[in-house]
Amino acid sequence: KGIFTGLRDIDENLLGFHKGQLITIAARSGVGKTTLAINTFTHQVFNGVKAIYFSLEMPKSEIIQKMLSIKGNITTDKMRHRNFTEEERTRISNITGYLADKKFNIFDKNSKITYITSKIREEHIKGRCEIAYVDLINRVTTNKRTGSRAEEVGTITRELKQLAMELEIPIVILAQINRGAEHRDNKRPLLSDLKESGSIEEDSDVVIGVYRNLQVCDRRNGFDGEIDLDSDNPDKNPERVELNLLKSRYTGGRDLVAEYIG
Repeated sequence: KGIFTGLRDIDENLLGFHKGQLITIAARSGVGKTTLAINTFTHQVFNGVKAIYFSLEMPKSEIIQKMLSIKGNITTDKMRHRNFTEEERTRISNITGYLADKKFNIFDKNSKITYITSKIREEHIKGRCEIAYVDLINRVTTNKRTGSRAEEVGTITRELKQLAMELEIPIVILAQINRGAEHRDNKRPLLSDLKESGSIEEDSDVVIGVYRNLQVCDRRNGFDGEIDLDSDNPDKNPERVELNLLKSRYTGGRDLVAEYIG
């Protein structure tokens, strides 16, 4: 068995994330792929997994805040405004103390692939890295521009895949999909939607597409359907996302449904 994510259907279908795998979480902007990744990262950290997270979109402090929100079952709005009850303050204090003893690291200062790979290798040698997250692969840069952006991304994903195999750890990358999906009636992500490079698909052992109906989440945006908070269907329930297993070298793809948290 691999490193479990805390998401039941993924863990049952994939038996977690495994050594040597490059796993891609792909979605349109604003759907919640970062929140999903922080959920799995938080689950792993609190279960004793030595994990590291490279954040190229938000500062370390914001990720810690999201981790506290997830583990404390407190809305991000409350976390942002510090609008807590006494019971919630105690809960956050206890979780913070518990988190301080866990072995994890978050890096948010450098987007160079050479820095990311060397830091993963360094943390692994020190016995502090069993899984690594890179959020977002589209923001990772190379030291020198060589060819098109698609070729650069191809170089980046190949380096990460080779590193995962060399160190025998899973590496999880987050990727944006092309805007073309927005113009389809069915906006669920496809492998062909992966932005900038087909090498993401080629180098990944697992690709998980994240779908959330943004019109349902923002009813002012022209949604005239019925909201059903008891439904698992994200086209009816704004609190749900759908996870589609777009690629797996080890099992057949099928739809997964998971609760959206945060």
